[in-house]
Amino acid sequence: RATSAMVLYPGFHQESHPALTFSGQWQEHNDERATLIGVMVSDVPGDRLQFTFQGSDLDLVVAQEARSGRLTVSVDGGSYAANRLPRDATGHAYADLWSPDAQWQRRIAVARGLPWGPHEVGLQIAAGPHGGTRAAIDGIVVAGKPPDVPRTLAGITVLMAALLGSYGLYRLAVATGWRKMGRRTVVRR
Repeated sequence: RATSAMVLYPGFHQESHPALTFSGQWQEHNDERATLIGVMVSDVPGDRLQFTFQGSDLDLVVAQEARSGRLTVSVDGGSYAANRLPRDATGHAYADLWSPDAQWQRRIAVARGLPWGPHEVGLQIAAGPHGGTRAAIDGIVVAGKPPDVPRTLAGITVLMAALLGSYGLYRLAVATGWRKMGRRTVVRR
């Protein structure tokens, strides 16, 4: 499970967010076609990006072009939770970044419907079927909300609190002699 001190919470996060850990030869580039102009780029297979997110859904925002490759993706240490991505011949989930024409700010769905909570993600550059190895990360989108407390559970909790409160008031009244309250003492002369 997740152990990182910094976490991505629901919302859009730029490639420069401090919770993103790039390892290898990633470089920051400015390009007018990117979201807020910034993008992290590498052409080196094996370069990695790691982060932890809190939520249930995950998308990558990338640039896709003819020299792009793939990103192999693991969520919580495996491919199973990357449930919106195709699998290669070895069963690893991957995001295909190749496109014959340059396309910027493209969202790629990685996961949907994961249990609410922290999830560790690892991305690694790999060569694509067209020979490209470039990866351009423009941002990360996290979605989801904590599960609602079921109404029946909330109702039971309120009922129990009311019963315990009523019993407590009853015990207090008995201990203080509530039965004597309200009676008038009539003094006859």
